[in-house]
Amino acid sequence: AFARVIDIQKDKAGRTFCASKTEDCENGRDDNANGLVDCCDPVCVDEKACEVPPTNCPEDCENELDDDGDGSVDCDDEDCALDPVCL
Repeated sequence: AFARVIDIQKDKAGRTFCASKTEDCENGRDDNANGLVDCCDPVCVDEKACEVPPTNCPEDCENELDDDGDGSVDCDDEDCALDPVCL
């Protein structure tokens, strides 16, 4: 299962262009270099391989979800204790 992301970037001359990045949602790697792997990457949320939400993702302290499966959400999660949005 693959998910494609279109990323707007600028080249050295300042010209805007679209860069396409593909995340393979089943290979255990961060293919699109956004720090999130497979089903933890939001671009994979609609992929068949990700029908069951993962519980091993890093906690995102601003999305109102329990990303790491520990029962705590955002600023109530101890993983967010030092995150600037929770101070």
